[in-house]
Amino acid sequence: PAFIQEALKASVANGLSAYPATAGEPSLRKACAAWLQTRYNLSLDPLKQVLPVNGSREALFALMPRTYWVELQTRYGNQYYVKDNGQDAAIVDALSAVEGCLERGGCQVVPGLPTEQWLLTLATSILGGLVVGFAAYPRKEGRNVEWTWVLLLSPLWLILFGALGLGPILTRTSDLLPVLRNSLGFLGSTVVAYLLAQQTVGNPKNAP
Repeated sequence: PAFIQEALKASVANGLSAYPATAGEPSLRKACAAWLQTRYNLSLDPLKQVLPVNGSREALFALMPRTYWVELQTRYGNQYYVKDNGQDAAIVDALSAVEGCLERGGCQVVPGLPTEQWLLTLATSILGGLVVGFAAYPRKEGRNVEWTWVLLLSPLWLILFGALGLGPILTRTSDLLPVLRNSLGFLGSTVVAYLLAQQTVGNPKNAP
């Protein structure tokens, strides 16, 4: 019918042809805040304290993505953490992490850096340094560093040191000590690999 066609055209013109924002339209949030003020005498900021959703899961996923909850479960719900700290402490720690993120307006990752996760970042930082060291040893006389090889392998060692070595730390804590330790591990392994490569594959005596 013609009136349906006209309604469809009007809805497209009014911007109703796409899904709304997860947080809800500003006008809806303002209307919810106004109703709460009238009904319960609650003064709320509609843009910061009102989130219209179909259920609690949708609200939580809007503030913390699914990957956050997977990480939360694996950190505090694994059998080793529960065994070492107790079931009650594991539940309290998980709830504290969620409460802290809600107070901050949401999180992309679980705050805090467990020891086992830091050790993993340290290992990847050291591995990245080994790649740089072996790439940098001089292959021709008169050269000190093979920058061409360092740049050629930069995608690999940047992922190991930057994305996997520093990224998890910088997104989870403001403590600079783990960053310093990983940086020293990266530099130390670079020097060791550089010297080791010179004495082995880079030593003319070892050439066939």
